[in-house]
Amino acid sequence: MTRKHYQKVATALYNYRRQVEQDATYGDELAMKLATMEDIAQLLSDIFQGDNELFDEERFLGACVEGK
Repeated sequence: MTRKHYQKVATALYNYRRQVEQDATYGDELAMKLATMEDIAQLLSDIFQGDNELFDEERFLGACVEGK
């Protein structure tokens, strides 16, 4: 995969996270969904790091949360 692919995945996760934050009831439901999103982002990051030693995990995870 290329940087462009990683960026598309991060953007998709970020957009979904924003939707969850808007739609979920605050409290346990929101916390559970956000924790699941973070787990998925970490799992994908581990896969990407295994495929590409130049993959920047910190940047990817930041983009999933902050949209950068």
